[in-house]
Amino acid sequence: MPQKIQRKTKKKKPKPKTTSELALKVEHDYWKPLIFKIWGDTCTICGKQANTAHHFYPKGTYKMLRLDLDNGVPLCRGCHFVLHFVNTTLSNKIVDRRGMEWYKALTKKAEGIMPGAYSPEWVEKEKQRLINYGKNKKKKKEWVKLI
Repeated sequence: MPQKIQRKTKKKKPKPKTTSELALKVEHDYWKPLIFKIWGDTCTICGKQANTAHHFYPKGTYKMLRLDLDNGVPLCRGCHFVLHFVNTTLSNKIVDRRGMEWYKALTKKAEGIMPGAYSPEWVEKEKQRLINYGKNKKKKKEWVKLI
């Protein structure tokens, strides 16, 4: 009986199909690591090890803030869960830690944003901005404070 020859085929990862999927990939690959790099890897609320990057302004409502580095807050899983499902007033603790200057600047951005979907061009532009930010080690946020 002849032997079957198996061909090794290299499977390619499928490209994101929608702008939302592309934004999610950029968020996971670029935005989240930069949030920990900029703001530290401790939970902004309790001080434990952070493992979640929380969007202060929800990414579903404020789509254009989804990849904004000022909108990211490192949290532990416990505080992230409590913030979303149990006690939404924990956001006040984030503002206390980050300061009113940060909050006012971010709120100003949020108020100036028109609701709606983002374009693939916008996602790509934001991706490049995040890549460049990650390469420039001299940039620091003026309102970053040690907690």
